[in-house]
Amino acid sequence: MKKIIYYISPVVIFPIIFFVITLLDTVDIISSILPILTYIVLFIFAATIGSLSTTNNKFDYIITAMIPISCFLTLFIGLFFDEGCDGTPQLSLHHALNMEYYKVWLPIVAVMAVTTFVASFKPIRISKKIWKK
Repeated sequence: MKKIIYYISPVVIFPIIFFVITLLDTVDIISSILPILTYIVLFIFAATIGSLSTTNNKFDYIITAMIPISCFLTLFIGLFFDEGCDGTPQLSLHHALNMEYYKVWLPIVAVMAVTTFVASFKPIRISKKIWKK
């Protein structure tokens, strides 16, 4: 049961992260450093989720694949329900499938996947230390 929750957690945590970032965008003081803060939070999340891996393999390939899938799924849903010019959700599949948004996020998601992969390396993982206590 712990493994299922572990592998599903990025699907839940990414929307929460993006929602908090959207809320922080309205604060004038934080909005100037928000892009850098976003990347830092996402990379820390990727490293943390990789280092908490519960697998006995040398690397955790499933969570490495779940990070990009979860991020792109969150982006797709966010773009699908994006507000139009009049402030109402436009529910546009064309807008959600626009590749320009995904091209911008592709390097960020790739770095997150590599970070997760490296952090899930068995000798540097912290999950065994946490679960033994």
